[in-house]
Amino acid sequence: MRDEPKQSNKSNKREENLCARIALNTFLNIREQAVIDMADSGKAVDNKNMTQIFVPLFTTKKEGSDIGLALTKQLMLAQDSKVAVRNNKQGDATYSCAF
Repeated sequence: MRDEPKQSNKSNKREENLCARIALNTFLNIREQAVIDMADSGKAVDNKNMTQIFVPLFTTKKEGSDIGLALTKQLMLAQDSKVAVRNNKQGDATYSCAF
């Protein structure tokens, strides 16, 4: 019987991160706008941060400046469109763009 090599927790966490899920859904809402819903296997947004995540340079991370969502919101507004976020029962978040 061969001994299996032991894996460190660091290696296991890296493997968990490689199992990301991205889901896209498209539909027409009641206003007949085209909507793209995007969800991934990331964490839900804290309720206290829901109104802040689209503010330029807002971040909950130790590093980085997180301008992506603020830029997304500005681009959507410039096209008379909207972007929103909602948390799901599964513990992740869905971002919606309505055109």
